[in-house]
Amino acid sequence: MSDVQVIDGIGAAKLEEISPRQLAWIRFKRHRLALMSGIFLLVLYLIAVFCEFVVPYGTTTRNVQAINAPPMSVRFFDMEGGFHLRPFVYGYDMTVNADTWMREYTPNPDKRYPLYFFARGEKYELWNLISMERHLFTVGQGHYIHLFGTDQLGRDLFSRVFYGARVSLSIGVVGVVLTLVLGVLFGGLA
Repeated sequence: MSDVQVIDGIGAAKLEEISPRQLAWIRFKRHRLALMSGIFLLVLYLIAVFCEFVVPYGTTTRNVQAINAPPMSVRFFDMEGGFHLRPFVYGYDMTVNADTWMREYTPNPDKRYPLYFFARGEKYELWNLISMERHLFTVGQGHYIHLFGTDQLGRDLFSRVFYGARVSLSIGVVGVVLTLVLGVLFGGLA
């Protein structure tokens, strides 16, 4: 092996001709944690952009039969151990504890609701422009799925978390854009 420095198949002579942006990209690709974090962040931004399609309900949709309900588990195996190709959730039976007056929810194996992908569900407007009713996943008409549970008003927490992520992630983008614009402006003036 010669004394010539080689980085990702690029010799030292070629290394002097590479722009700083290309050099940064080479270093970024070599750092696995940074690459995986970048991919994860991209997925989060995609979900935030298409939030209405990804979540099964809007932020104001209420299920008054499931107030403060716990999360529902997506299952492939039923209570008897039988395997099902289509994932499903069990509906809940609600009882009021006589001692604490708190609602208690128990899964009911007789209420099995299969998940449907790219199915019709609650109507929404994608980006407040396109009227649609297809969702990434939903359960049958008249039934509910609450992957993260519900709040005190019976609103789906999974849907609300992703709508909230849209706001949080957009704040980061606005901050970066403002920093870039102001940096270029003041740098140019200086």
